[in-house]
Amino acid sequence: MGTAVGIVVAVVVLTGGLAGVTAGQGTVSVEIQPAESDVAVDRTTTLEVVVLDADRGVSAYDMNVTLSGESAGFTEVHPTGNPLVPGTAISEDGTEAGLAVAMGGNSHAGAAEIVIAELDIEGRAPGEVAVDISDGAQVADAETTSMYAVGDRRGGTLTIGDTGGDDGTGDGGADDDGTGDGGADDGGDGDGGADDDGDDGDDGADDGQDGDDGSGDGSGPGFGVVAGLGGLVASMLALRLHGRE
Repeated sequence: MGTAVGIVVAVVVLTGGLAGVTAGQGTVSVEIQPAESDVAVDRTTTLEVVVLDADRGVSAYDMNVTLSGESAGFTEVHPTGNPLVPGTAISEDGTEAGLAVAMGGNSHAGAAEIVIAELDIEGRAPGEVAVDISDGAQVADAETTSMYAVGDRRGGTLTIGDTGGDDGTGDGGADDDGTGDGGADDGGDGDGGADDDGDDGDDGADDGQDGDDGSGDGSGPGFGVVAGLGGLVASMLALRLHGRE
């Protein structure tokens, strides 16, 4: 989907979700992966939001993900694929995350499984919480910007273990790849942090290239317009989540 259409979809998201986008054909499912996971108190794990059977790709989406209790809380929400408008918000108590995202020229290509977002969740107290995708999730395809019908919404279960991490996911792949490492091994992570900074630098270069692509289209918006839309989406998402509390 071109940048100009991406702006249109972003505005549609802002003005009440994707309900105004033309209804299309085809049914997708949205699920949390992995379906079962665990994390120690004061440690962080990452779950994925995945769209299944999106053979026409994904150009935009609007949905909330909720936790059933306060034993865990969302800390970061990361839409994948460098979207034009990465609208995200987290409720004050951390139990709900909102996404209103328009991919612009970086739409996800059609695939059996598309990871559209990554969710960082921190363990707060021992227990178990359900991770659910709220009713009303909306997904637009990348070929015609028509809406898919959203069929199954499959959540997951997160078990929070005692502090310490040795018996929980402190040794597991999810936490080791997540923010747990950042706080644990200062020396090793210092090197990792440097590498991560380097990657961010590369990402910055990619962002610059994306900007060049936008200007090459001629009709592409300036950086200020995109930044303004992103800020507006985030603000409206925050208000939407606040209204649910």
